[in-house]
Amino acid sequence: MTWFLGIPIRIRIYDDYLKEACRLCLNVRIIPPEERHLTLVYFGEVRPPIEVLKKIINEINMKPFILYFRGITLFPNTIRPRYIVTVPYYQERLFRLREEILTRLSDLYKIKDKYTEFRPHVSLAIIRYRIPLDIIDKMLKVCKRSEKVQDRILVTSIVLYEAKGGKVEIVNELWA
Repeated sequence: MTWFLGIPIRIRIYDDYLKEACRLCLNVRIIPPEERHLTLVYFGEVRPPIEVLKKIINEINMKPFILYFRGITLFPNTIRPRYIVTVPYYQERLFRLREEILTRLSDLYKIKDKYTEFRPHVSLAIIRYRIPLDIIDKMLKVCKRSEKVQDRILVTSIVLYEAKGGKVEIVNELWA
């Protein structure tokens, strides 16, 4: 089981495109909306103390903000995609928030993020096995059509998640 700080993003506006991807390839599994999130800090197998996380989030003095999304894409790349995701644009607020959290975690509690590079995204579907290039090309066309579809989500919470056996669950809401 692994632990991470994240933002719940129950975005559904791209679900028709995800269903189309499922029709193209049986290896695609749509992630239920209640499990969709944007990971801010990944802790791996080390569960950080909840009281420490609450203290840090309170020190940051969080205020609601909006994330903007446009279309879906294959992730981490189009050669060997593992997920279908949507990526927020205007990401400066996310990077600042993550940096504030990481600075406090590392300075005060020596807790570190396991990611080497922060690539914010919301996973919408999992691609379970390697898929043929002709199917990837068809999926890229679905992604291209989705670029016209935009959404915005008001961020009002940061939560501690636990991932176990392919399922993601909220353990504790740290800011709401």
